[in-house]
Amino acid sequence: MTTASLAIPFTEPDELKILVGGIPIFHTSAEVYKSIETGCDAWTATIEWTPYLNPALDAVTDKRAILITESQVYIGGKLQANGFLYGVKTNFSSSGRTKTLSFYSYTADLVDSKMLPPYEFNLITLEALAGLFAVKFPATLPVLSTAVTGGPFKKVTAEPEETIFQFLTRLARQRGVLITNTIQGSLLITQANIASPPVATIAEALPGVGLAEISANFDGRQRFNTYKVNATTPLNNATTFLVFDPEVIGSRTEIIDVKDSNIGNISVAGAWIKNKQKAEALSMDFPVAGFLNPQTMLPWMENTNIVIKSETIFEPGGFLFFIKAVKFTETPDGKSTILSLVPPESFSVIP
Repeated sequence: MTTASLAIPFTEPDELKILVGGIPIFHTSAEVYKSIETGCDAWTATIEWTPYLNPALDAVTDKRAILITESQVYIGGKLQANGFLYGVKTNFSSSGRTKTLSFYSYTADLVDSKMLPPYEFNLITLEALAGLFAVKFPATLPVLSTAVTGGPFKKVTAEPEETIFQFLTRLARQRGVLITNTIQGSLLITQANIASPPVATIAEALPGVGLAEISANFDGRQRFNTYKVNATTPLNNATTFLVFDPEVIGSRTEIIDVKDSNIGNISVAGAWIKNKQKAEALSMDFPVAGFLNPQTMLPWMENTNIVIKSETIFEPGGFLFFIKAVKFTETPDGKSTILSLVPPESFSVIP
């Protein structure tokens, strides 16, 4: 595995460049998706293809190169993602041949792979547990942690049908932290930067905003007045904890089962789940022109805050949103970014 450089030469500050097996490709269209929730970044590129015209490129984009060829994404010369080729789709039509290449971060292996025995772990921290799994995948870089995760779990048990990522995420929620990935491809344990200053203030009426239809979904059925958390501690003691959402009028109740939780973590898990439901109820995708934040002239980033002024979402004076994901798209028609937005408290454990 080759560790990607954090920067390469570029000609334009918003130039999207994808390297495949160290070879820069000339794509007709491309998409890059980065989220703090998925555990791995994803990117695709469609290229024109004439067999045997470029043997070196053919070799690294062949079906036999899947899970072998490495790839990197750069915007304005700055590394955005690092991983492997996971899929090749070929197409032939009257206009010629194309290949659509699909890539994911190295951490995709932990996202996809099911748990194997042993399923039970005792007196182990979240960091140590994540590292235990990561070393089983040679392509995965060392686990990094920028969050305070508390002490070791007394006893945790994975389900055979869970993936490694699902298991780690379930435990991370009990500590109010996130399992995500770095641009280099490491598994990252971190906290949402919900208290950070907004990186920009933009309005839907500004030029370049609203390249596509702006829509917001306010779905009250995603929210509940009472969250009843049924927890089983490592000593098999059953405990119930109630979390209330005073913003929801009525008597709507959701029941959540939390396994292997220490008593002190049950309230954290309950608050996290309640706030995540609020995210589902108040989420929106906001399209902007280009790849760069107009106030920093750097690529948009997930895990940052932004103020949106919008009549469409009933907030003409501005509302603070958390950017949980970004999707960069380049086509012959131009470049655009979709910001996936939720209220910042959606990633908080504070009621």
